[in-house]
Amino acid sequence: MAVEAALRIPPRPEMVLGDDAVDDLPEFVRRLGEDAAFVVTDRGLVDAGVAGRVARALESSGLRCAVHDDVGANPSVADVLAGSDALRSFGRAAIVAVGGGSPIDAAKAMALHAANGGPLEALAYGAADLAPAPPLIAVPTTAGTGTETNGFAVIDDPAARRKRYVGHASALPRFAVLDPVLSTSAPQRVTAACGIDVLAHAVESLQARTGNAYSTALGLEAVRLVMANLPAVVCDPDDRAGRTAMLLAAHLAGLAFAITGLGTAHAIGHALSARYGTPHGVALAAVLPLVVHMNAGERGPETARIAAAAGVAPERFPDAVAALEERSGLRPSLRELGVPRRELPALADAALADAVVDNAPRVPSRGELVRLLEAAF
Repeated sequence: MAVEAALRIPPRPEMVLGDDAVDDLPEFVRRLGEDAAFVVTDRGLVDAGVAGRVARALESSGLRCAVHDDVGANPSVADVLAGSDALRSFGRAAIVAVGGGSPIDAAKAMALHAANGGPLEALAYGAADLAPAPPLIAVPTTAGTGTETNGFAVIDDPAARRKRYVGHASALPRFAVLDPVLSTSAPQRVTAACGIDVLAHAVESLQARTGNAYSTALGLEAVRLVMANLPAVVCDPDDRAGRTAMLLAAHLAGLAFAITGLGTAHAIGHALSARYGTPHGVALAAVLPLVVHMNAGERGPETARIAAAAGVAPERFPDAVAALEERSGLRPSLRELGVPRRELPALADAALADAVVDNAPRVPSRGELVRLLEAAF
């Protein structure tokens, strides 16, 4: 791949990776000029002791701290509005988002809403004249979304049965704290689903029409790390080296797709989550091998590089993705996810209405997408 003459690298957070990296949080809060931290997390991480670990690190250094744990598995408009109210009541603070993609996305949207108010749709990514969000620090506890690398959030709107993209440059986390110790509490199926999400980010970024030399380097290393480490961390949650590698893979893939966008697998995944409540990584696992195969003909050289990073021949890469899912205990059909066959055309329509599909090598026709969903059924 030729290096572009005018290569532009978007802003990205300062990142720290390693055991007990969470102990650096007080320093980061103070570097942001704040003396208080509003922690956004979920109840599962409170029960697992992860949120308490973060709060103790903050409070032991004299910072004022509050923990807001009312975030669902697919963060909703209601979650965001409630968190925005709680943040305004707490007062000026750095926001410390702790969790998988749900709490971190919710925290970004809460921060923007607390600064701007109004309906959530007015905070759509790319909207002009928004007041800046309070500063954010992201502490991902799963190796999945890479949401710590960008300034947008995907929020569920149950009334509209769709996902909303909320965001602003100011919602980009200033610091990303990647601590593998915090990720060992994730259940096996969550670890597997998040790992497939990382792979989907990397592959869709690499197959997108908008890549460059920088995003390609990031994506290829993410593919290599996932293929080498995901089955091990699913089998052994205490594999600290493997979890460190997966957190790095998620971060690299996030940096890559922040440049390129995603594609058809994520469009379908968002539609499945919005319509049926399917966990994001599980939804991706149902369709990713089929989407990779569909795109391979459009992006032959790129797919060959992806396959080389995975250690397989290009024509075998879709099968290698399916095999990785099976080894990780995650290869669902749409039928197993509770999708009625009669709703496949409507699911295809919802996916085609999602903005991320525009980044695909070629936007599939409705008929092509229905046939792909039939194959996934």
